[in-house]
Amino acid sequence: MIRLDRVTKKYPGNVVAVDDVSLEIQKGETFVLVGTSGCGKTTTMKLINRLVDLTSGTILLDGEDIRSMDSYSLRRAIGYVIQNVGLFPHFTIERNVGVVPELIGWEKNKIRKRVGELLDMVGLDPEQFAFRYPNELSGGQQQRIGVARALAADPDVILMDEPFGALDPITRETLQDELSPLWDQLDKTVVFVTHDIFEAVKIGDRIGVMNKGQILQSGKPGDVIKNPKNEVVASFFAQHRFQLELLTTRIEHIVESYNEKHLKREKDLPALQSNDSLIDAMDALKTSTHQMVPVYDSKKRYLGIVTRKSVTKEISNLIEN
Repeated sequence: MIRLDRVTKKYPGNVVAVDDVSLEIQKGETFVLVGTSGCGKTTTMKLINRLVDLTSGTILLDGEDIRSMDSYSLRRAIGYVIQNVGLFPHFTIERNVGVVPELIGWEKNKIRKRVGELLDMVGLDPEQFAFRYPNELSGGQQQRIGVARALAADPDVILMDEPFGALDPITRETLQDELSPLWDQLDKTVVFVTHDIFEAVKIGDRIGVMNKGQILQSGKPGDVIKNPKNEVVASFFAQHRFQLELLTTRIEHIVESYNEKHLKREKDLPALQSNDSLIDAMDALKTSTHQMVPVYDSKKRYLGIVTRKSVTKEISNLIEN
């Protein structure tokens, strides 16, 4: 879907922001660029939709060189979400969300229908929010509107630049939990920039660790954390390595067979999905009055259970290793 081949960006004075980066991002995956401020991650992302023009190298989008595309058409075809949202203050929410479809010539009825669908998708009632203005919304609600606007013209690619950075921790975590499954459901390719390592490993199918304009290592979050290629990558995760290992270790391999009929059908019985983490399992078991929690796949099919014993054993293995 997106391929960067030896991409470099230099600014006047021979300041190198992005240094010989090669990278492939597959269709439908969420790829997170993570690193400290000034490492080049935002510039790398902006090169993809030509908000910044590259100095050398090639960027291909579905096999086509982005330099051969009209820059305005390219940007309208790629969703873009930023930290401070960038909503137009004098536009209603409906018009903010529909601005790109309006620019590319959609009919008004089609735009209105699409806006309603998107507001529902991001958890905001269209009847309550469509005709409000941005200053009448909370920060979390505005960020949801930013996501809806990025999805309005149904782009295949979404770029997200520190989208939750200005939010309080509770709202931030809520949006992380809600939006990650949404990308899977919609089959969007997402390039996400953050300096928050917990956010990166939580939402990324793969992550790329950047430093001084270079991607030092990329791969699945758990693989990068457990097998860093060099001391710089290792030091980036070192302070929180154990917590990150808990967050990236999935429970799918500790699911035990158990007859579903024997589970107590209590309404407050928590449940897990097979791709949930050990931290998710710990939280679920803590709130459960039972020694076990049922596990389901992404299609809500029952798989079995995890128990306090199996989770405790897995955590002990991580400590020993």
